[in-house]
Amino acid sequence: MSLGLRWTSLITLVGGLIIAIPAYAQDNGAVKVYRDQFIQLHARARTVLFRAEEQVRSAPAADSRAAADLREKTLALAKLVHALEEDAGRSYVEGLRRAPDSTKAGQSPQNPNKTLLFVESGCDQMDFILGAVDNYLETGDRSFLRICEKGR
Repeated sequence: MSLGLRWTSLITLVGGLIIAIPAYAQDNGAVKVYRDQFIQLHARARTVLFRAEEQVRSAPAADSRAAADLREKTLALAKLVHALEEDAGRSYVEGLRRAPDSTKAGQSPQNPNKTLLFVESGCDQMDFILGAVDNYLETGDRSFLRICEKGR
Protein backbone atom coordinates (compact mmCIF):
# COMPACT_ATOMS: atom_id res chain seq x y z
CA MET A 1 0.00 0.00 0.00
CA SER A 2 1.46 3.36 -0.96
CA LEU A 3 2.17 6.06 1.56
CA GLY A 4 -0.40 8.34 -0.04
CA LEU A 5 -3.08 5.70 0.30
CA ARG A 6 -2.28 5.18 3.98
CA TRP A 7 -2.32 8.94 4.59
CA THR A 8 -5.61 9.11 2.77
CA SER A 9 -7.12 6.39 4.94
CA LEU A 10 -6.09 8.14 8.17
CA ILE A 11 -7.39 11.55 7.26
CA THR A 12 -10.39 10.16 5.40
CA LEU A 13 -11.53 8.50 8.61
CA VAL A 14 -11.17 11.69 10.65
CA GLY A 15 -12.51 13.84 7.81
CA GLY A 16 -15.45 11.50 7.34
CA LEU A 17 -16.32 11.75 11.00
CA ILE A 18 -16.11 15.52 10.85
CA ILE A 19 -18.36 15.71 7.82
CA ALA A 20 -20.82 13.06 9.03
CA ILE A 21 -21.40 14.46 12.50
CA PRO A 22 -24.00 17.21 12.47
CA ALA A 23 -23.08 20.47 14.12
CA TYR A 24 -25.37 21.04 17.09
CA ALA A 25 -23.69 24.00 18.78
CA GLN A 26 -25.32 27.37 19.11
CA ASP A 27 -22.75 28.86 16.78
CA ASN A 28 -23.46 26.34 14.04
CA GLY A 29 -21.93 28.63 11.41
CA ALA A 30 -18.60 28.79 13.25
CA VAL A 31 -18.43 24.99 13.52
CA LYS A 32 -19.04 24.69 9.79
CA VAL A 33 -16.19 27.13 9.16
CA TYR A 34 -13.82 25.01 11.29
CA ARG A 35 -14.92 21.86 9.48
CA ASP A 36 -14.49 23.50 6.06
CA GLN A 37 -11.05 24.83 7.00
CA PHE A 38 -10.01 21.36 8.13
CA ILE A 39 -11.13 19.87 4.82
CA GLN A 40 -9.18 22.51 2.89
CA LEU A 41 -6.04 21.98 4.99
CA HIS A 42 -6.40 18.23 4.54
CA ALA A 43 -6.40 18.66 0.76
CA ARG A 44 -3.30 20.85 0.95
CA ALA A 45 -1.55 18.37 3.26
CA ARG A 46 -2.27 15.53 0.83
CA THR A 47 -0.70 17.59 -1.94
CA VAL A 48 2.43 18.14 0.15
CA LEU A 49 2.65 14.43 0.93
CA PHE A 50 2.26 13.42 -2.69
CA ARG A 51 4.91 15.96 -3.72
CA ALA A 52 7.25 14.52 -1.07
CA GLU A 53 6.65 11.04 -2.48
CA GLU A 54 7.57 12.36 -5.92
CA GLN A 55 10.71 13.81 -4.37
CA VAL A 56 11.59 10.29 -3.17
CA ARG A 57 11.40 9.00 -6.70
CA SER A 58 13.18 11.86 -8.45
CA ALA A 59 16.19 13.08 -6.44
CA PRO A 60 17.88 13.07 -3.04
CA ALA A 61 15.54 15.09 -0.86
CA ALA A 62 17.98 17.20 1.11
CA ASP A 63 19.96 18.29 -1.95
CA SER A 64 17.28 19.76 -4.18
CA ARG A 65 15.81 23.25 -4.41
CA ALA A 66 12.38 21.68 -4.90
CA ALA A 67 12.75 20.03 -1.49
CA ALA A 68 13.59 23.39 0.11
CA ASP A 69 10.51 24.97 -1.46
CA LEU A 70 8.38 22.07 -0.29
CA ARG A 71 9.78 22.41 3.24
CA GLU A 72 8.72 26.06 3.28
CA LYS A 73 5.22 25.10 2.17
CA THR A 74 5.11 22.33 4.78
CA LEU A 75 6.09 24.79 7.52
CA ALA A 76 3.48 27.31 6.41
CA LEU A 77 0.84 24.58 6.30
CA ALA A 78 1.84 23.33 9.76
CA LYS A 79 1.36 26.86 11.13
CA LEU A 80 -2.14 26.97 9.66
CA VAL A 81 -2.92 23.53 11.11
CA HIS A 82 -1.71 24.64 14.56
CA ALA A 83 -3.84 27.77 14.41
CA LEU A 84 -6.94 25.79 13.44
CA GLU A 85 -6.27 23.25 16.19
CA GLU A 86 -5.96 25.99 18.80
CA ASP A 87 -9.02 27.89 17.55
CA ALA A 88 -11.18 24.75 17.49
CA GLY A 89 -10.09 23.85 21.02
CA ARG A 90 -10.74 27.36 22.26
CA SER A 91 -14.18 27.39 20.64
CA TYR A 92 -15.00 24.04 22.23
CA VAL A 93 -14.05 25.28 25.70
CA GLU A 94 -16.06 28.47 25.19
CA GLY A 95 -19.03 26.32 24.17
CA LEU A 96 -18.71 24.35 27.38
CA ARG A 97 -18.75 27.57 29.37
CA ARG A 98 -21.91 28.72 27.59
CA ALA A 99 -23.65 25.33 28.02
CA PRO A 100 -26.11 24.95 30.87
CA ASP A 101 -24.62 23.60 34.06
CA SER A 102 -25.10 19.85 33.93
CA THR A 103 -22.58 18.92 36.55
CA LYS A 104 -25.21 18.03 39.13
CA ALA A 105 -24.60 14.78 41.00
CA GLY A 106 -21.21 14.21 39.37
CA GLN A 107 -22.41 14.29 35.76
CA SER A 108 -19.91 15.51 33.20
CA PRO A 109 -20.76 18.73 31.38
CA GLN A 110 -22.73 18.30 28.18
CA ASN A 111 -20.68 19.02 25.11
CA PRO A 112 -22.18 21.62 22.81
CA ASN A 113 -20.37 20.20 19.78
CA LYS A 114 -18.05 17.24 19.41
CA THR A 115 -17.21 18.18 15.83
CA LEU A 116 -14.77 20.70 17.25
CA LEU A 117 -12.97 17.88 19.06
CA PHE A 118 -12.74 15.92 15.81
CA VAL A 119 -11.27 18.97 14.08
CA GLU A 120 -8.77 19.39 16.91
CA SER A 121 -7.77 15.70 16.81
CA GLY A 122 -7.53 15.70 13.02
CA CYS A 123 -5.24 18.73 13.12
CA ASP A 124 -3.03 16.97 15.65
CA GLN A 125 -2.74 13.97 13.32
CA MET A 126 -2.06 16.20 10.34
CA ASP A 127 0.69 17.96 12.27
CA PHE A 128 2.30 14.60 13.05
CA ILE A 129 2.33 13.64 9.37
CA LEU A 130 3.58 17.06 8.24
CA GLY A 131 6.39 16.89 10.80
CA ALA A 132 7.50 13.52 9.46
CA VAL A 133 7.40 14.82 5.88
CA ASP A 134 9.43 17.87 6.86
CA ASN A 135 12.00 15.71 8.64
CA TYR A 136 12.31 13.57 5.54
CA LEU A 137 12.82 16.62 3.34
CA GLU A 138 15.46 17.92 5.77
CA THR A 139 17.44 14.71 6.13
CA GLY A 140 16.60 12.59 3.11
CA ASP A 141 16.03 9.65 5.48
CA ARG A 142 13.10 7.59 4.22
CA SER A 143 12.44 6.33 7.74
CA PHE A 144 10.53 9.55 8.32
CA LEU A 145 8.17 8.69 5.50
CA ARG A 146 7.63 5.29 7.08
CA ILE A 147 6.49 7.15 10.20
CA CYS A 148 3.66 8.54 8.07
CA GLU A 149 2.58 4.96 7.38
CA LYS A 150 2.54 4.17 11.10
CA GLY A 151 0.61 7.37 11.83
CA ARG A 152 -2.44 6.17 9.97
